[in-house]
Amino acid sequence: MRIKDKTMIHIHRNGIHDEVWHEGNEFIVDNNYNSNFTSNFDISTCLKVDNNQIVPLDHLLQGVIDFIDSKEDMLNFKYLSDEEFMRKCDAFKVILNSSLEKIIQISLKNREEALEKVRKICYPNKPSRYHCLWVCDEYSKDFWLNMIDDDCSIYNVLLNGHIFKSSDSFLPNYFDTKEKQIMDADKYWNPVFKTEQELKEAEYLFQGRAKVLKRVK
Repeated sequence: MRIKDKTMIHIHRNGIHDEVWHEGNEFIVDNNYNSNFTSNFDISTCLKVDNNQIVPLDHLLQGVIDFIDSKEDMLNFKYLSDEEFMRKCDAFKVILNSSLEKIIQISLKNREEALEKVRKICYPNKPSRYHCLWVCDEYSKDFWLNMIDDDCSIYNVLLNGHIFKSSDSFLPNYFDTKEKQIMDADKYWNPVFKTEQELKEAEYLFQGRAKVLKRVK
């Protein structure tokens, strides 16, 4: 949808494109603009251990599996002191939690790739999530403030260009297979709002000319 002199809200993660965000500045958002939101995905497969050594996560996981599979190690577990027992449990917890976080991050990255693939094929005229300015309205602002837990600032921006409205509610499940995510991506790119919750979780992708009006937080 084309918009002219439309005021929207941008929640800015400090540290990304900071040079742009000062009152009165105007800039162009096009296919050369990098949204940078995918830089938040940590898809490395290594973990830093106590001695600052970088160890592949699969090696650490295999160590946990080998320990559980070993009758001798499991029998000796009960002879550990309370301090040794807690240290061992904490180490296992870090490895398992880190593994889960890596799985989530990789799944989120896969979802973005599925969404972009469907956009390019079926909705090429809609702004890319990779190359857009993310904005919201007053109704959805609180939802996105809760979602973005990083250090952030809030700006009013004046927009002239092309805007697309969808909702976090319409995103494919990030734990689904890539094939299922591709099938479900159409719901995001061709949204039909039916509930208040979908509107509360609305997000807008913008390309065009943006002007920073005012920092409000």
